[in-house]
Amino acid sequence: MGSIIKVSGIITLGCIGAFARSLIKPAGNVERTGWAILTGGALSNLYERCRKGYVVDYIGFQTSDEKLTKITYNLGDFFLAAGSILILLSEFLHNFRKGSE
Repeated sequence: MGSIIKVSGIITLGCIGAFARSLIKPAGNVERTGWAILTGGALSNLYERCRKGYVVDYIGFQTSDEKLTKITYNLGDFFLAAGSILILLSEFLHNFRKGSE
């Protein structure tokens, strides 16, 4: 169990570093927001993993697909996904604007 916490901690530190870097370098608000949300999700999961030894998943969806219905998430997972999407969107927009110049 200790190695999972160590790996999660290292990844979370990387997220914090990337977020700090986005505050220093000229970056758009979409990228900064993405890193902030992603870092929040990582910190949330790391805190719960350190406190309880595991992350509690409590949000599930009822669908016609049995495999999707079995999957559950927590708020930290949604923040990780939303932050990642915003960062990718920021990169896409940056490259799109760069190409149109």
